[in-house]
Amino acid sequence: MKIVDEIIELLRKLRDPVAGCPWDIRQTHYSLAPLMVEEAWEVVDAIIENGNLEEELGDIFLNVLFHCQIASENKKFDFEGVCKKLKDKIIKKHPHVFARETRTDISEQDVLELWEQEKKTSIEVSRIFPSNLRARIASDKASRHGICFHDEEEIWNKIEEELQEVKNASSLDEFRSEVGDLLFCIAELCRMKGVDPEVALNFSVDKFLERLNRLLDGMRCEKNFPINSKEAWDKVKNDT
Repeated sequence: MKIVDEIIELLRKLRDPVAGCPWDIRQTHYSLAPLMVEEAWEVVDAIIENGNLEEELGDIFLNVLFHCQIASENKKFDFEGVCKKLKDKIIKKHPHVFARETRTDISEQDVLELWEQEKKTSIEVSRIFPSNLRARIASDKASRHGICFHDEEEIWNKIEEELQEVKNASSLDEFRSEVGDLLFCIAELCRMKGVDPEVALNFSVDKFLERLNRLLDGMRCEKNFPINSKEAWDKVKNDT
C-alpha cells in the first residue's frame, strides 16, 4: 500500500543519524514500550467513550511501524516480514475457513478450543497486564478447559465465602491473599456476565471522580452544604 510505504520512508528520515530528529534517533524497543501500552489504552478509551478511534488506531500503527524500522536497522525483521507472519498466523488459526474443505458447522466454542489445543500445555498470562485484565484473561483461558464456575449461584456462594475470609484475616499477609481471592472471584463473575472488570472499574472511578469534584465545588460555593462528609457525599450521589 503506497501510504504505508510513505510513512515508512518518513520514519527512515526521522531516524537518519545525520539529518533526523534527535528524539526519534535515540528511541529503542525498550524506550517505546511504555508508549505502546499508553496508546493501546487510548484506543480502548476511544472505543468506550466514542472518541476519535481512527486517530488512536493511527497512533498504534505508528508504534508498530516504529518498532519495525528499529528492527530493520538492526537487520532483524521489517514491516513486510511482520505482515507475512501475521498472514500465516491468520490462515493457520482458521483452517475451518481457509482449508480446501471448509466447515460451516463449527461454533465459536469449537474455534476457541482449537486455538487452545495449538498452544503449549501450561497456561500463562503476562504480568504486564493490569491485574483486573489479567484475572479476566486467566479466567477466560480456564473456562475454555471447563475449569470454571458453572452458574451464578455457585460463584455468588464463593464470593460470600471469600468475603468472610477477608473479614477473618488475622494478618496483613493473610488479608492480602484473601482479598486477592475475592477480587479474582469478582473477575470470574464479570466473565460469566460478559463484563470486562477493567472497564467496569474504570467506569466506577470516573463516577467517583465526577461526584468528588461536585462535592468539592459544593463545599466551596454553597453556604448550607453539609459539613458531615457522609451527608455531603449522599447529597452529591442523590443529585447525580
